[in-house]
Amino acid sequence: MFKIIKNNTSTMASYESKKEAYNAILSILFEITKNVPANSIEMINAKDRLDFLIDGKLFAFYQIIEFDANADENDKNSDSCWYEERWYDSDLENTLLYHEVPVTENTMRLMREKCKHIFDDKSVRNEMLEDMAFEIKEAIQKAQEDQSPAYMMIITKKTAKYPKNH
Repeated sequence: MFKIIKNNTSTMASYESKKEAYNAILSILFEITKNVPANSIEMINAKDRLDFLIDGKLFAFYQIIEFDANADENDKNSDSCWYEERWYDSDLENTLLYHEVPVTENTMRLMREKCKHIFDDKSVRNEMLEDMAFEIKEAIQKAQEDQSPAYMMIITKKTAKYPKNH
């Protein structure tokens, strides 16, 4: 199975073949750019990534990755990775070009140095995870109070007991 990663974010759809995923990307882009002059659209296949530029500026980039459709079932009892981001030299190059900075060995070295640890502080991300968990908790409590069938859909037999507030 294959998934499409758009701008470093995984999409929900999955595809049986790489060709099917590639065709899906093309369909998306044809729809988005149907009113854009053809001579201002450029597609670059760089490092297993498709970069789409409009008027020379990066519009979007896509990657097609292979995945195991049964991975969730196989990994449900492990602490498996459920999300990751990958950044490439071309991301830095496109950012420099977007701001009309020449792409040289020195500017690339500076970008790598400056950007290397920008995602190290996970406190904001952890707070966002906590916020999402709290929203789910409130939704479950409301569904339970309303005796909504949604409560049974959210709470499975394996997690039938909802933790009480301390």
